[in-house]
Amino acid sequence: MINTPLTESLTGTLDKVEVVLNTSHDRMDRINTNLIEVQDLLTNLKEKVTEAGESLTENSPTLTYLSNKFGADLKPKIETTAEVVSTIRSTIVSVNSSIETANNIPFVSIPSLPMEQLSTLDQQLQEMVTTVKSLGDAIKDIEAGIVDRTTTVIMVPVERLSELIILVQTPVGTFNTNLFEVKTAVVNTNARIPSLIDWGSVLLTLILIWFILAQASLLYGGWYYLKTGTIPTIQISYLPNSKES
Repeated sequence: MINTPLTESLTGTLDKVEVVLNTSHDRMDRINTNLIEVQDLLTNLKEKVTEAGESLTENSPTLTYLSNKFGADLKPKIETTAEVVSTIRSTIVSVNSSIETANNIPFVSIPSLPMEQLSTLDQQLQEMVTTVKSLGDAIKDIEAGIVDRTTTVIMVPVERLSELIILVQTPVGTFNTNLFEVKTAVVNTNARIPSLIDWGSVLLTLILIWFILAQASLLYGGWYYLKTGTIPTIQISYLPNSKES
């Protein structure tokens, strides 16, 4: 009665976990690609700003180029990356919960995903979002002609973004590796669950049969005592040893 619905429930849950892990793995790959593209954009922006020097004014072609690259590529990529990480973070909470449920089965041990690492990554990307907004404000201020030392105003957030990119690339790669390892463990466990539940069902059945026999023996002993006033005993016959013979 329990075997089939329990098997279907657990394997169905792990099937969903596998789909989520595959999606998360693909998203982390995309995040890594975005970070590389952002790093290249920042390198290009630093070169342009350095070349422009003090001629980086509200009417300069370099500033127009920076403004276009910022609005079309840099800001959207960083904000999208941060949103994806936040989404993955929320999803992994439910994944770890499903894994914990599966680990209640004897002989099943699936590693959970490190939430602390993902939370730190999420915070770092949120800092990138804040920094890129400050870069956008600096570009607008230069376009409006209301700031001095324009090169410094641009380079400070650009340098900070470059530092954050380097900082997050390693944990992104590490977490992606963890996703792959957990997905492999989920697939292998999902294939083993039916046989594990079958063996559990057999063992549980044998235990219940033993309980039934024990209860039957107890009932018989009670009935025998009420009928005869004595407790039933087991008679053991044996052959006399050689000395007695």
